[in-house]
Amino acid sequence: MNTSNEVLGNQSVAKHESPVAGALQWIIRQIEIHRARRHLEALPDRLLRDIGIHRAMIHSAARHGISRTENTVI
Repeated sequence: MNTSNEVLGNQSVAKHESPVAGALQWIIRQIEIHRARRHLEALPDRLLRDIGIHRAMIHSAARHGISRTENTVI
């Protein structure tokens, strides 16, 4: 049987969590994604290449991360 942690990956949700707490976690996650995207967009292309992404991949990399084994956007 899948637990909520297995199904949602990093976004673990407790079964007893209130809707307000869930909404707050979602808002915090959106702020983190926005901040990461803003930082990546500020980098020059040379540094983006060094970490293994292209400018067109910034949104996905900020939201999902980069695979450390293959250095690709998940």
